[in-house]
Amino acid sequence: MRRYTGERQVAARDDDQAAAGRRRRVSGGVWLALLGTALFAGLLWVGGDYYTVPVAERDEHALHRLLRPSGLWGHGIGVVATLFMLSNFLYSMRKRLGLLKRAAPIRRWLTFHMFVGVMSPVVIAFHAAFLFRNLLAVWTWVALFIVVSTGVFGRFLYGLIPSAQGKLLALTTLEERFAEGRVRLERVTGSPARAAELMDLCQVPRPLTLGKMILHVPRRRRALSRFMHYIEPEVNDPRALADISAQARALILLKLQVAAYRELKGFFRLWLALHVSLASFMVLLITAHVGLSIYLGFRWLW
Repeated sequence: MRRYTGERQVAARDDDQAAAGRRRRVSGGVWLALLGTALFAGLLWVGGDYYTVPVAERDEHALHRLLRPSGLWGHGIGVVATLFMLSNFLYSMRKRLGLLKRAAPIRRWLTFHMFVGVMSPVVIAFHAAFLFRNLLAVWTWVALFIVVSTGVFGRFLYGLIPSAQGKLLALTTLEERFAEGRVRLERVTGSPARAAELMDLCQVPRPLTLGKMILHVPRRRRALSRFMHYIEPEVNDPRALADISAQARALILLKLQVAAYRELKGFFRLWLALHVSLASFMVLLITAHVGLSIYLGFRWLW
């Protein structure tokens, strides 16, 4: 009994630490979302009246010389947005430079990476004054949008990949975690029969395709919710019920990660190569756009 109590205390401490980490990530994400909203609102407040004027009538608008793509404000937005966009490569540098690794956890870097990616095409649209006459600029924006879209999908995929500190976990580590979780679940439920029923929820479909991977977790969690509602009268302890549910959710995800380990790992590496290639192509387009602008005499403050 003492051993079980000690294990439960250790598990509770680990869960509390994980929950604290999730709260910090959510808090950081909320602040970045508020910052992005404020930035969008500020840009709209400055030039909202100009951007809604028909293109043929903009030359006569009082703010045209300031807000047009080559104007002091419009060009400035483009310069700042480009530098801001290029800061996204700090995320890649963080994985390789020891100094940056100590600056913040990898998940915070990933959150900032996503924030920059989502905000960049929005801000660039203000730089372009929502015009689509420059073919090179249009293709640059399209490339940026594609990179961001693949990045959003990759973030979802990353949530399915078993990792720690930004590194993929080994299959043997996952199998050990699953075995430990199964033992812990049996002790938490106090009933081998109930534990066996919960383990049935961890079964994964065969053959396992990417589409089935994506659909499997929410389906299993809905089944788990129904099961928890069914056994609620038997437990009569909200904390124990929450503990059982948490352990079962973790096992469902672990089972999926074990069963689909090679497929997920291979697909993630393929996606990463595609994402990096698209990002590199986008940088080439940005460089061409900036170089052409300078060549044609569209300079900002100099």
